[in-house]
Amino acid sequence: MIHLKGRLVLFVLPLLVLCFLSHEGAAFTYLSYPYGEKAGALDARSLGMGGTGVAFQGNALALSTNPACLAEIKSFGAACSIQLVKADEDRAFPYHDSFDGFVGYNTYAMNSNVYSKYAIGVVKAFKKPHMPSLSIAAYPLYDWNYDYFEEVRDESDLLIGKNVIENSKGVYAVSVGLAERVIPWLDLGVSLNFLNGDGQFERRSFGDTIIVLDRQDLDCDGLNFNLGAAAQVSRRVRLGLMYRSQANLEGTAKFSGKGIASPDSSRPLELTYPYSIAFGVEFRPRNDLTTRLNFDIKFTQWSKFEDKICQAVDFDDVWQFAAGVEHKFFVGVPFRFGFRYQPSYQDKEIITTAVSFGTGFSYQGFQIDFGGEVGTSTWRQEDLFPEGYYGGVERADKDRVKESLLRAMVSIGYQI
Repeated sequence: MIHLKGRLVLFVLPLLVLCFLSHEGAAFTYLSYPYGEKAGALDARSLGMGGTGVAFQGNALALSTNPACLAEIKSFGAACSIQLVKADEDRAFPYHDSFDGFVGYNTYAMNSNVYSKYAIGVVKAFKKPHMPSLSIAAYPLYDWNYDYFEEVRDESDLLIGKNVIENSKGVYAVSVGLAERVIPWLDLGVSLNFLNGDGQFERRSFGDTIIVLDRQDLDCDGLNFNLGAAAQVSRRVRLGLMYRSQANLEGTAKFSGKGIASPDSSRPLELTYPYSIAFGVEFRPRNDLTTRLNFDIKFTQWSKFEDKICQAVDFDDVWQFAAGVEHKFFVGVPFRFGFRYQPSYQDKEIITTAVSFGTGFSYQGFQIDFGGEVGTSTWRQEDLFPEGYYGGVERADKDRVKESLLRAMVSIGYQI
């Protein structure tokens, strides 16, 4: 066991250092600009099973997934997670032969960035009758992060300019929640989420002098709530249901840049993020070894998203699917595998697919889990920076964008 603890320290400490040296984020894709993406799994066990968890996530981070699951904790529990994500983006423009026939794509910008995020939660259960468990957690809700760099060269391959996008931060939540087992087979939970949005969006194009400089600084806050239920309908089947209300964020957006007359130009900011509802099933087959199958379905009504200043917002409703399996061998070490299918709310024809994997172990009340995920998506998009900035001719065809995400997460929980 001493050797095991030493290996754990060697793994966790470098991960902690990398998290504090890197940016915080999880959006990573320009396709989500400027409203971000909902943060995914915040627990390594959940990540390893495709991001499922509505029916089973029984630790203090369940406030973000299904607060009813907190009723599983008997006395006290604490959990934290740290995640690193490597995001690679390849942008290529189509090129044609002398007869205007399509030949292929030529990569002109490749970006690779590393981001991090973390979550923490605590829950206390009381042994008195009709006394619900009390919990608090802090975690990212929507992420606005995206970094892009592109060199612009002329026909002689001489560097004539650079294009840069730097988007950072996002919407974070501090949640307080209650959960109780109302009858032997039914748990109910509720959480109130205090939201704060803090972001910076900056675009720069420059050669010998700055051609374009645009920056927005956002600051907003709001409230929403989660309602959850978890039912053990039989020895082998457990169901979970979670509803997240819409979130109304209000604040200010300050503008600065080359074309802004006043350095303190600002406007009111009013964003309404949509509600979502998720349903999960956990099934335990009959076999000699412990196996759990999980399926989650989540609906988010992005068509109801509102930006009071930008009236042209038109998003698609999203159905997201996830599946995962956990299988424990005779030595008690679990193997986890999962799959996630998620369309983009800005274009439902653009799909992110990801496979995940993970494992973990227990030691004297501690639960240490490791999870990983590999995801890809491909789409077509217009050039982010007009060629006219540098005297070029605008491309008529859209660029091809390939994105790949590699996630690694460790979560540590303690329960008594």
